[in-house]
Amino acid sequence: MLNLLTMFTMRNRLQPWLAALSLTAGLLPAWSIAQTFPEKPVRLIVPWAPGGSTDTIGRTLAARLSQTIGQQVVVENKPGAGGMIGAEMGARAAPDGYTLTIVELPHATAQALMAKVPYDLNIDFAPVAYIGASPLVLFANHQLKANNLKDVVALSKEKAGISFATSGTGSISHLVGELLQKQAQAQFVFVPYKGSAPALLDLSAGEVQTFFATLASGAGALKTGRVKAIGVTSAKRVAALADVPTVGESGYQDLIVEQWWGVVAPAKTPAPVLEKLKAEFAAAIAHSSMKERMLALAIEPGNMSPDQFRTFMGDEARRWGKVAKDANIKLEQ
Repeated sequence: MLNLLTMFTMRNRLQPWLAALSLTAGLLPAWSIAQTFPEKPVRLIVPWAPGGSTDTIGRTLAARLSQTIGQQVVVENKPGAGGMIGAEMGARAAPDGYTLTIVELPHATAQALMAKVPYDLNIDFAPVAYIGASPLVLFANHQLKANNLKDVVALSKEKAGISFATSGTGSISHLVGELLQKQAQAQFVFVPYKGSAPALLDLSAGEVQTFFATLASGAGALKTGRVKAIGVTSAKRVAALADVPTVGESGYQDLIVEQWWGVVAPAKTPAPVLEKLKAEFAAAIAHSSMKERMLALAIEPGNMSPDQFRTFMGDEARRWGKVAKDANIKLEQ
């Protein structure tokens, strides 16, 4: 009886130590993975075709990380369905840190415009890094008698409506135009195109009068002189377009909009691996070569933490969800 009592007492005393030992043993695999990660190339999914601003950002990041992370970071372009095909691939990838995805503003707007999206930015992904953001530029045909956003609004009320090119129904260029139309009580005629390139071609030719796009997209058209920049959707003026007024200067503070980019990993990626990725990406984004490349594209390098980035993505989905609802925009699956 005494032996049994002694054994029972000893077991009770040992239970906390055994539990701690068990927990430590459970953490060892994740810790071990983080110590050796990465042991093979890391792929970075870009959900768009080669040649665009997102592809340029992805390849610049991959080149820098390949020098520091100990393995090659390989860009894989997976375009289609407005960026959703690549994002879904990233969300469904093994949560081991070897598949990362660049997400951006259109991924948030998709959740606002469609009843079913094959991913949820705040559930299916773990944020790794906020890369940065670029304002939209209001481009106009050089013959349009408008030098700022206020002039465009006034012209839209004088005539039967100003024609606004969009890079597709439900694109950010369309949503910003709808937001402006509502705020200013203006009258616009929205003309959808299959992307920025054909929209800018018709803008240059005078087939349409205005178009919201990033500076990276419109810089070539701007250089021809057939297109002019008359507004930027940032809180302050852009150095590359120092003479172009902001939307706030024209009286539309609520029209501040930025095209943003970030890197995410699949949900349930081990915390130690995530922490290593976060540190590597933060260092890469802060590097002078990366900063120079982004500033050349009029992209302001990011200063959000991954947790702040998660909150920001949710806020963006809600913001554009309201705009889409107010404008009665709903896209087919």
